[in-house]
Parts: sequence; structure tokens; C-alpha cells
Amino acid sequence: MKVGKSLMVLTGLVLLLQACTGDSSEVQLPPSPEPDPTDPGTIQIVPSTTYQAISGWEATWYAMNESPAFDAFIQPLLERAVNEAGINRIRLSVRSGSESDSDYWNRWQSGEIAYERWRQMRYATVNDNEDPLVTDPAGFHFSELDDSVRGVVLPMKRLLEARGERLYVTLLYVAFTGQIADGDYVHDDPAEYAEFILATFRHLHDGFGLVPDGLEIMLEPDNVRQWSAGPMGRAIIIVTDRLAAAGYQPFF
Repeated sequence: MKVGKSLMVLTGLVLLLQACTGDSSEVQLPPSPEPDPTDPGTIQIVPSTTYQAISGWEATWYAMNESPAFDAFIQPLLERAVNEAGINRIRLSVRSGSESDSDYWNRWQSGEIAYERWRQMRYATVNDNEDPLVTDPAGFHFSELDDSVRGVVLPMKRLLEARGERLYVTLLYVAFTGQIADGDYVHDDPAEYAEFILATFRHLHDGFGLVPDGLEIMLEPDNVRQWSAGPMGRAIIIVTDRLAAAGYQPFF
């Protein structure tokens, strides 16, 4: 690798780490010399010189909760993730279909409905009422979310606390509406979206004493036909205000 290319790569990595860590401080890089086309170049590692510190490694939780082997593998998996891989952040998903008049996840788990039916309904929504400023708790079913919290998030939290560390939780909203075969979707109304997110925060706080540190507005919005940049921008503004009024100020 030529010296000039090496410095370009180093600069790119520094900028990437700045973006990941939120550190906008200026990093002083050595001046780039004129490349010598006959010199293969040398990269020198200086361990005593540091620029950025990465404070967190995040993993997405999507494991086989419903697997018969779950109880056998989950604790060793989490112990290795925390103690060996250094994972100290978790991405916790909530599906749009948690706002519904039926707990489809529980019905699937109990064998009342087949997986195919659960898949058709897990992103469909039934509005709790017509007023996004008034939330009816009976219109929300967070059984799938609760299962992930009990099975993964809380055990991971305890493992990190035993190390004197703190688990960082990012709440991720998921709504692959193309899978909806029977039902509606109301969260493309920014006010209804904000109501749903606030209901989720309150549920986690009241039920588990857990307050998400971060909020990821939507997973793969380019794959959700109901959303575009304008409505998403309005949703961010409204959800920021709704959460702040309730005492929640996550990192977006």
C-alpha cells in the first residue's frame, strides 16, 4: 500500500470513528508526503498514540427465543458476548403490530395460530383510539418485547453490572408493512407513531425499570412504502416532544 493511500485510509477510519463515537474533536494527522511510485510504502503502528476511544459495542438481538434449546444456550452466549467480545449495548426491537386488538405473538406461541398467520399480522396495527394524545393501554400487546427483555436484556444487564459496567439499550422500531396480508397500518401518521413509541417507553419503564438510552426511528425505512423523508422528519419532531414531556430524552 502506498503511503498516500495509507493516510487516506487512516483519515477515513478516523472520520468513521468520530461519527460512531459522537466525538467531533479535531484529530491532527501527519501531512501527506508526495508518494514515491517506486516505494512499496510502510505502515508504522504506534500503540502509545491514540485518537478516539470507542465506548460501546452494540449487538442486535434476534435469536431463537422460541427454540427448545434457548434456555440451554442463552446464558453461555451472553456470558461470552459480554466477557469475551465486550458487547455492552443491545438493540431491542419492537414491532408495529404491538398496537393491536389481539396479542398475535402470544397466540402463535400458545399454538392457537400458525406461524404463517403470525407473520401476516405482526406489522398490522389496530389503533387504540382516535386520539393520539390519549393512550389506551389495552390497545397494546408487548408480549414479544417482554420475552426479549426477560430472556436477553435483563440477564445481559446483570452480567455487565457484575463487571461494574452499564448496559446501553437502543429501542428499534420495525414495520415491514409489505408482509401485512390482513389489516391496516396507522403509524405513518407521525402523531400515532409518537404515541406508539411513548407507550413502549412507558411499558418498559413501568414494567422493568428499563428506559432506553437510544431510539432508532425505523429499521430500513426504504423498505416501508408508507414512509418518506417528510413524514419521518415530522415524526422525529413530534416523538422528541412527546418523550421529553414524559421525562425521556433518548439519543436519536
